[in-house]
Amino acid sequence: MATQKILLTEKVTDNMAVTPDEGQPILDEIIGYLKSDDSVEIDFSGMQICTTAFLNVVIGNLYQYYTSEQLRGKISFKGLDDPMKERLKKVTDRAKSFYKNQSAYANIIDTSIYGKD
Repeated sequence: MATQKILLTEKVTDNMAVTPDEGQPILDEIIGYLKSDDSVEIDFSGMQICTTAFLNVVIGNLYQYYTSEQLRGKISFKGLDDPMKERLKKVTDRAKSFYKNQSAYANIIDTSIYGKD
């Protein structure tokens, strides 16, 4: 088992992680490493912007496939400032809740948008 390092500045345009589309290849790379039983260090050093939309794909979507217990000790972060730590915590908390209660969220959305009960 090795630790694979992902330097985000090498993966995104102009040190700005903005769109979900930019995040998908990084998510796929992380999942590939996890399937090989490697751990992953995601390095945010040098990033100018990192949006919640990007983080939802790269980090939040991991909870669709893995539990918190499975990810603990397998994913680590480097180069995070305090605002980024807070954003990352919000993304992970929401993702855990969403994937744990997916059907409840679907019902809320249906009721809110379509007026269905």
